[in-house]
Amino acid sequence: LCASRHKHQRMPAVARFVPIVIFVFGLLCGRLTLPFCSTATAVQQGGAPAQQFSSSVSTAAEQRSSAPLSGLAAAHRSLLRRVYPLYDEAVPWDTVSFEQYDVVLVTGPQRSGTTWAACALATQLNYTLFDERHPITGGNDTLRALQRTFAYSRARGERAVVQSPMGTKDLHLLPVWPGLLVAFMARNCIDVFRSQNKVDKRQGGWTCSAGRTRELLKYRNRPDLRSHFDDRDMVCKIKQDVWRTYQSPLLRARAASAAEYRSKNLSVTVDFDSFHSHPLWLRGEQRRGLGIKSTNCDLVASTPERTTWSTQRWVSEGEAALAVSSTSEDRQRQAFSQQYQPRYGKGGRCINCVW
Repeated sequence: LCASRHKHQRMPAVARFVPIVIFVFGLLCGRLTLPFCSTATAVQQGGAPAQQFSSSVSTAAEQRSSAPLSGLAAAHRSLLRRVYPLYDEAVPWDTVSFEQYDVVLVTGPQRSGTTWAACALATQLNYTLFDERHPITGGNDTLRALQRTFAYSRARGERAVVQSPMGTKDLHLLPVWPGLLVAFMARNCIDVFRSQNKVDKRQGGWTCSAGRTRELLKYRNRPDLRSHFDDRDMVCKIKQDVWRTYQSPLLRARAASAAEYRSKNLSVTVDFDSFHSHPLWLRGEQRRGLGIKSTNCDLVASTPERTTWSTQRWVSEGEAALAVSSTSEDRQRQAFSQQYQPRYGKGGRCINCVW
């Protein structure tokens, strides 16, 4: 130990900074557009301008994925994907033609910005906002609630933004039509993790009170999802992995096989941090005092209160609309989802969970 200390003391000062220089170089190559970074050049060429969004969102991600990577950039990408699987697939919000769609479903991991993003988009587009706490989404069947909300909006001819982080496990089972866009909010899972654990602090944070228990079980119980994630990971990463490797490709394939979609996309992965250019954006330090459903977007506060009476009224109207538009395939998918929904018995113990 002493010998190594003396050796370290004789090390030239410049040599001590070599690891730092290498790290910074790799960081820049992975994140910035610099002429000496082949990765960044490939990413820049794969970018999609706003007016070509509908035909280039999927191809841009493919071009970025296939670009040749230097050793340092490859290491940076591998490390970043462990905490943010969607970092190189998400597109800026202002490149998406949201106005082309009648219903926009804003989804993603809890505390990834879905509440604020849905409200900001509904405000900008002048769409009706169906927040996750709206009475029409009442009940313990999330897929059924989304089917009902979609049917209600279509029956009334309303253009709407629907917010549902709890619906992530069912995104590939949704009823689809050319007026629907599924927008998955992508955010660094470390930031999501920190935001989640501002909630339920007395129980160790949301991760302990709900994330590693109830929310994880919804994914672990599903035979169609189990092979697409590692259940040791953060719930945010689990949801991003399933979206990236399974759900998003399925939705792209469904859109490609449907003639009525033509050149429109059924799904898009949106970079939450790109909303910094939105007029309602608040910087990180400005959001510190905000709790659940506490935002600077007024439409969230105008969501009808969910009472027994209001839930019955909204659900009955939605179910009436769904009865007219629902197909046998929709009903089969809803039954499949509900079959594997965790059910809790005495003492809050799950009675049908895969452990």
